[in-house]
Amino acid sequence: MYAWMIGRVVRGRFAAMSRRDSAAVLRFFAEDARFFYGGRHELAGEYRSKAEIASWFARLWELFRIEFNVHDVVVAGSPWNIRLATRFTARVATPDGRCFVNHGMQYARIRWGKVREDHIYPDTQLVAEALEYATGRESQSSAVATRQPT
Repeated sequence: MYAWMIGRVVRGRFAAMSRRDSAAVLRFFAEDARFFYGGRHELAGEYRSKAEIASWFARLWELFRIEFNVHDVVVAGSPWNIRLATRFTARVATPDGRCFVNHGMQYARIRWGKVREDHIYPDTQLVAEALEYATGRESQSSAVATRQPT
């Protein structure tokens, strides 16, 4: 029963991200939460506070329109030490209208209802390609030129 409730909350947070509802997304982060986003691009990094995480989401939403679809949420542990994994798809639209479909995973640790750690594992090459289009830095020689976004 508890795992079902946590899964429902997680799905709600992904829906809030699709709506760009920063208050709903950030409400569940602890003040000293750690957020990790993989890759070698401007969104990649480790963010070590709720304020830094808020800035990260603001930048993400400035660059992209995103629609999330959650496929599965796995929950383990007790309320003081929940571990969860989420499998999701993100449909990302750049300002010029290109659409990228990115499949990813999330691993998070939650204590007493607050996210303490959140690790996001997307297709980092696809994120880098989408960022090139979003920021106007695409080049004819990049992988983007040969890979068709969907």
